[in-house]
Amino acid sequence: MSSPVRRRVFFALLLVPWLIAFAVAVVFVRVWREEGPPLPLIDAMSTERSWNGERFAVLDPVVGWRPRRDFVDRHRMAPLGGRRVRHERAQNNLGLIRSEDVIGLPKGRRVLLLGDSHLMGVVSNRENASDVLERLARERSGDPELSVYNASCHNYSLYQYVLRARTLMDRLRPDTLLAVIFVGNDLLELEDLGRPHIDDNGVERRAVADPLPETATRRLVALRLTLQQQGLFWQGLNQASYFRDYPKRVRPMLSRMRRSLELLSELAANHDAALIVALLPSFDLIFPKRVAAVNEPARALMARNVNVNLHAALVATLYELGIPTVDLRERFRTDASEDFFADDYHIYVGGHELVADALVAPLLGATR
Repeated sequence: MSSPVRRRVFFALLLVPWLIAFAVAVVFVRVWREEGPPLPLIDAMSTERSWNGERFAVLDPVVGWRPRRDFVDRHRMAPLGGRRVRHERAQNNLGLIRSEDVIGLPKGRRVLLLGDSHLMGVVSNRENASDVLERLARERSGDPELSVYNASCHNYSLYQYVLRARTLMDRLRPDTLLAVIFVGNDLLELEDLGRPHIDDNGVERRAVADPLPETATRRLVALRLTLQQQGLFWQGLNQASYFRDYPKRVRPMLSRMRRSLELLSELAANHDAALIVALLPSFDLIFPKRVAAVNEPARALMARNVNVNLHAALVATLYELGIPTVDLRERFRTDASEDFFADDYHIYVGGHELVADALVAPLLGATR
């Protein structure tokens, strides 16, 4: 190789690190503009171990998993049919969906809110039903220290609400337990033996190492939904198709549901707290005609009224147990538009506002 060629190769090699650095900088700027600053690094010495590969959730010995402490989840979400915008969900020192840490307990009324991913929220903290409810309740009660502690978490079953509350009752000493049951899948998840669960004999059990084989994929394929429509499956139609395909599982599941509500009621009574249950409807319970119009498999499934019947059974059980209940189904049907839902069919900003507005009066009127 001649000397001029060697020099050109030498200078080219010198440029390689600079070119790599430039490329990394370009990618960083693009990510920053699109998603905001990078997520905080997870402390390598932390004892919190990620659950299911998710950064926002960690394993928990009682509940199975819970939100990670001291974490900010940054993501983009859109109303159904709208443009995606940036949201930030802060999780505080107790893993609550709350911007402020809990250091000491305020003198005002304290509410422990339990829910799944809908109340964990695909919105920012200020837009979450728990924050909106806290602001409304403070304003209407005149109690500036009234606090709503949001202990919701992605993918929880109704029974996991009980377990999560057990881990927080002594720490937060709430005056009221507020459980927001998502009718679209919180009942189906009672069937999952791979998480803490109640068995068919009403006995509380830990997760089993070898749960039943996964069947959701087959049901999803059978519904022939587009990628944009698959949120309908995970937020309602999966539950409907499961109990359509396995009708013999309805009665045992309803027994598990009843036992979970009994345990929740007993927990509230043992801690001298009021209990309120709110029923959050899935999209298919609010806009059944739109879902039925998706395609023929969806129409046939909707004609079976599976989630309608499960909703009715849940209402009847709550009445029998004497648990104060706020059924949000008719409120959503009357006041909600489709943009009250996100493009993955979780409730969006308007949905959170509706939930908070519907719950503030029952909350302030709740007594033990």
